[in-house]
Amino acid sequence: MFRSKGTEERGRLRTWIGRGYAPPPEAVPAPAWIIEPPKNDSAPWLLAFCPTFVSAANEATQRDTIEQMMRQLSDGIRTQRLPRSVLMVAMQHSSEARGEAGRRLQALDALARQYGVPFCGFALATSGKVKSLNVALRVANEGNAVGLLQVDDDIRLDDDCLSQLYAAFAAAGCRGAVGATKIALSRGKASRLLRWAKGHTESATNYPHACCMIFDPKDVAGGIPPRFVGDDRYICFVLLRPGTPDPLSLLQLAPAARCSYYIGGPAGRSVLRIRRLLLLAHIYMAAFPKDVSGFYLRGILFPGFWPLSKGIKRTSPLAWCMKAMYFAAFLAIGFELALRGFLGYPLTSVTWAGFDQRAAPAAPANRPLAEEN
Repeated sequence: MFRSKGTEERGRLRTWIGRGYAPPPEAVPAPAWIIEPPKNDSAPWLLAFCPTFVSAANEATQRDTIEQMMRQLSDGIRTQRLPRSVLMVAMQHSSEARGEAGRRLQALDALARQYGVPFCGFALATSGKVKSLNVALRVANEGNAVGLLQVDDDIRLDDDCLSQLYAAFAAAGCRGAVGATKIALSRGKASRLLRWAKGHTESATNYPHACCMIFDPKDVAGGIPPRFVGDDRYICFVLLRPGTPDPLSLLQLAPAARCSYYIGGPAGRSVLRIRRLLLLAHIYMAAFPKDVSGFYLRGILFPGFWPLSKGIKRTSPLAWCMKAMYFAAFLAIGFELALRGFLGYPLTSVTWAGFDQRAAPAAPANRPLAEEN
């Protein structure tokens, strides 16, 4: 069968984009278990996981975020809306902060005892959340956990969020991934602008995000390969089912499970964060099968953007213009990667571009659905 010239050109472009990112091999240190995971028995259990890190200013907010998990886990176990659950905290740190990481984990263990929640935790002398998640995946799969529930350290859970999230996961047969409904809050002018723009583009908002989601660890039994630095995006690509009546059947959002978070941050950092998101989109699309990548592009990254997703969803002229600008940025990033791949000068890393202030919202947000995402 002959391939059209356009198909061959798209294939070469996809190859060049894939070659435009080539991270060097990296030795990941073994986790230092400060509190070992409890021994598993035959009873069903859930692994609740929070990845975090040591910085000079985050101990109070870190403790507050993790304590809200303990509170909801304790209540869910007591009322039998959650199965037996173990809370695992990953404390990533720089080489000089090894002692501080251990001290914080010991303090969290003491706090967990007050709530009656089984606790374990490890220190990891490296950066990159996926590296910590791979440890949690290994523990969950070796112990045959029914699910892995992940909560990031900078969100605020609404009341009963974790029990509602598990209820939706159980209703789906404990298959795939279920994410909380996210409520985006703004702080500062750049954050408000980003929130407004995201409300019009609706980009990558219709699948579970790792800030608060539960999934079947067997779907990622081998862990996330080191090439991929985004956890929820990898799970999304693995679980997409293009060509079926509902490609998102294994990727659901739970309306009753809600959490709030601050969107964006300072203008310069926000621009870098958008660049990272678009880089990752290209890296994943170049690595996964074309049908999966095609649906991700049309149905998730640019939903309702004519002519990419013609017939999927109507959109307003303003929303179309916003998506067109975002698509132009997407094309520019793709061109950069393709050029790097063609010239043999690839990117070797995709940095996080994180924000200095990572505090979660101060109280649960009960806001109208119009403010979501």
